Amino acid sequence: MIQQLFHGYRNWMITRLLLDTGMRISECLSLKPEDIDFKNKAILIKNTKNKQQRYVYFSFKMSSDLKRWLQYHDRFSSSDYLFPPINGIKLLNKRE
Repeated sequence: MIQQLFHGYRNWMITRLLLDTGMRISECLSLKPEDIDFKNKAILIKNTKNKQQRYVYFSFKMSSDLKRWLQYHDRFSSSDYLFPPINGIKLLNKRE
């Protein structure tokens, strides 16, 4: 039950972040919490298609949702990734 809730919430957050920032799914799945700059509402993307780091920006609402997600994430996962599965391994898209 908790696993289903975790996955559902994680998938909802991934979808919201993709829509809010326009980043690629592979970039999103490679994010770590330290990549987020809440002060400037920016995310440093290191794993880009052209191998050059870039920033994407997110909304005020997304900022509060990300903070809430990080609190939830820390309670149920010890993974280094922002959006981990329960077992802690990085999620992969079909191209990886």
